Amino acid sequence: MRPLFLIIICLFSFSLSKSQTATQYIDNAIKKMNNNNFVGAITDLDNAISKNSRSDYAYALRAYCKGELGDSRGSVNDFTKAIAINPNEAEYYYNRGVVYMISKNLHSALADFTKAISLESKHTSAYLNRGTIYHDLSMYNKAIADYNKIISIGKGNIAAAYFNRGNAKSMLEDFSGAMKDYDKAIELDDKYVGAYYRRCVLKINYTNDFKGAIQDITKVISFDPFLASAYRLRGVAKRAINDYRGAIDDFGKAIELEPNSPYAYDGRAEAKYKLHLIEEACLDWSRAGELGLDAAYKEIEKYCNSPNDYYDFYHDFYFDFYEYDDEISTTTEQEQIISNSFTDTRDGNIYKTVQIGKQVWMAENLAYLPSVVGPGTESESTPYYYVYGYDGTNVTDAKATSNYTTYGVLYNW
Repeated sequence: MRPLFLIIICLFSFSLSKSQTATQYIDNAIKKMNNNNFVGAITDLDNAISKNSRSDYAYALRAYCKGELGDSRGSVNDFTKAIAINPNEAEYYYNRGVVYMISKNLHSALADFTKAISLESKHTSAYLNRGTIYHDLSMYNKAIADYNKIISIGKGNIAAAYFNRGNAKSMLEDFSGAMKDYDKAIELDDKYVGAYYRRCVLKINYTNDFKGAIQDITKVISFDPFLASAYRLRGVAKRAINDYRGAIDDFGKAIELEPNSPYAYDGRAEAKYKLHLIEEACLDWSRAGELGLDAAYKEIEKYCNSPNDYYDFYHDFYFDFYEYDDEISTTTEQEQIISNSFTDTRDGNIYKTVQIGKQVWMAENLAYLPSVVGPGTESESTPYYYVYGYDGTNVTDAKATSNYTTYGVLYNW
């Protein structure tokens, strides 16, 4: 809150000749405020007010200190006292509006910012905050009007005005206009993280400029390497350009930073599925469902719960492989499909296989289960074994389930 109130200290010129002692208390308070000693400053300001109860400046400074200490009610009360003494000072209304805004009392904040603007027509900070409130109240055209005013005045935080106007235009589905505003915000401030982030979202959802989106969100990550949603967005963009390995890495980083994000698991599952990592994809969809993403269960139902789905997937894969392999004709493909089987010496299970050309593929799901854990146990380095729908550690119990009999075992490696 400090930056919004510092203007109080430097913009006002008061006649403090009434009480030299009160003046000294105020001077001492300002020194303590500059050293972030707000408790000590309040003590000095209490003394100043006891010497001069008509000092609106002392009340305003004390309001600032109380705001810094989280005493919103006390801050509002002191600004109100300052206004009662000097009702024509725009900064008192503006700063009380900031306290209301932080306290989510938006309508009171709106009234104070409007009053500040009526007293000082070029108060760009008041326009900016009022526009933000209009946006929060879904009054997007009024918000845009306030941001337009800042831009026309030509001072204050103009980059923020363009950025906020872009957000309002996005809500009105004026995506082209929003994109131009984000461009302008970045032109004015090349470290404007929010503008890069929002522009990335538009490039993914509006222009399909996925490479541009990757550039923007990579910029965001360079400023904030711990922002999980940025890695998730970059994963989405990489997946869209078929960089599935890169997408998996980014979704994995998002999960590392935000382990309870179902969307990162869902995104990683889709990328893994594209790389034919079916079991791993199903595990990620399962985790996404556990974290509250109901749509993930539909993906499991479609791709993980039926042997026919595995057959359809591999059938499609074989078809695509041979369709685009100019060296193998359809006739040759048919001649080279050979059914066979092999025995897993670890547990004696016998599996059907199919040979296509020089490659041998399993025609059944692997069922090797030396141990078992529930879906909540994960690791990037330690191998674990899972049975879909089973949440326990007893191998015998897991093998007794219908899912084990039908679908086999899932692995994290």
